[in-house]
Amino acid sequence: MKYINVGKERIRFDYVGSEEYEHVLCCLQCGYEFRVLLNRPSFSCSLCGNLNSIKEVSSFKVIGCIEPHRVSQTA
Repeated sequence: MKYINVGKERIRFDYVGSEEYEHVLCCLQCGYEFRVLLNRPSFSCSLCGNLNSIKEVSSFKVIGCIEPHRVSQTA
């Protein structure tokens, strides 16, 4: 599984996670990447305005899931 830790976030690529986490989507119409919560009824690309309901995400590609980064504590 590919992932990257950035600050307090962990981005898991090519992965659709829980609706409670933000996801990185790519608009297939203009190529713009943006964050969105998948528990919303609809969303739109902030660059070109491409609008879709969450049930019709064919206009967007899921790049990855953004999860809180949990640092393991070692003594």
